[in-house]
Amino acid sequence: MAKIFINSIPKSGTYRVSALLQQAGIQSTGLHITDDKAWDYSNIDVETGRRNPDAALQAGLSPAEALASIQDNRALVGHFGFSIQHCALLKDFTTIFLVRDIREVIVSWCRWQVFSGQNPRLAAIDDPQQMIVSFLELSARPTAQIVMSLLPWYLYLPQTHIFRVADLKQHETLTRLFKVCGCTQTKLNIEQIKKTVDGEETLTKVPGNSLISDHWSEQAEHLFRAHHLQQANEILGFVA
Repeated sequence: MAKIFINSIPKSGTYRVSALLQQAGIQSTGLHITDDKAWDYSNIDVETGRRNPDAALQAGLSPAEALASIQDNRALVGHFGFSIQHCALLKDFTTIFLVRDIREVIVSWCRWQVFSGQNPRLAAIDDPQQMIVSFLELSARPTAQIVMSLLPWYLYLPQTHIFRVADLKQHETLTRLFKVCGCTQTKLNIEQIKKTVDGEETLTKVPGNSLISDHWSEQAEHLFRAHHLQQANEILGFVA
């Protein structure tokens, strides 16, 4: 079976897909890569991984070395920007790319920072709309940089390898996911896998919901558009 790389825009179902594939027989390595760093969560408990992600940081391991260590029927995850060099590193992998409405990404990312205890300043803001504005005032630019570095994967990979987080509970989408990753499942198996993963705690799962209607505002929209995130959203097929 193939080596799988789950690449994604952050907060787009990365660890949910990893859990789905693991239930289907593809072993998770616990590795997570970005352009210049690698983490290994295989021996880190969920609570520690949430509170202090850098406890899993592998200072002596480059992303290229992490990729080279992956064996068949194994998966790793990451937010790995597009480049010719990265395409070459992934030539022996089945790469899938996960996307989400970037407004939802921002809300989920902000809520994640509060839930995990990583951002007490945001946690002190009671109004959810003001919380998002405060997050964007500091993080809109770096968020846009991350999104723009990842966006070309959406255009480069076959559309069968692109998955929206909102569709990951649909039977047809899960059927396609397992087929692309070389672990085709029966309808009954897919329902059981989905039920199991729905009940699991994953590393970046946040309780509750990230509804735009509860968190967005005109001020948030202004910051969103000022950093060209609406244009990126439209490329990904999310029309305002």
